Amino acid sequence: MSISAPTFPSLNRKIVQHIRLYATRHLGSLISGSVNVNSWTLRLLLTQLYDPAPEVCQMAVEFLYEACDSKEILHLIVEMHPTMDHLGEIGQGLLLKYSFSQGHFLPPLNLCYSIDSCPLL
Repeated sequence: MSISAPTFPSLNRKIVQHIRLYATRHLGSLISGSVNVNSWTLRLLLTQLYDPAPEVCQMAVEFLYEACDSKEILHLIVEMHPTMDHLGEIGQGLLLKYSFSQGHFLPPLNLCYSIDSCPLL
């Protein structure tokens, strides 16, 4: 007869999310603290944009937005063709930097989260 340890799904989820936040912060510090950025660190940080936790996505957006001040990094990110339209409001600044670097102009994103706050109505 074997006895298995009890599972705590909510506790496990919090631990895993904490690990993903830590990994995102670490990748961001590698990119911001390096003179020569490796494409693998950017690629890994870009994958964090698709994380199910909004905190992880937001942290990745903040690091990428700051990193895109470097034309070299911005060029590398453009070559990787990330999709950012799923980010909504938190990704607007990064999406604008990305689109202007490609010579495209995007109209302002008027995201309506409720009827009362929608400037289009």
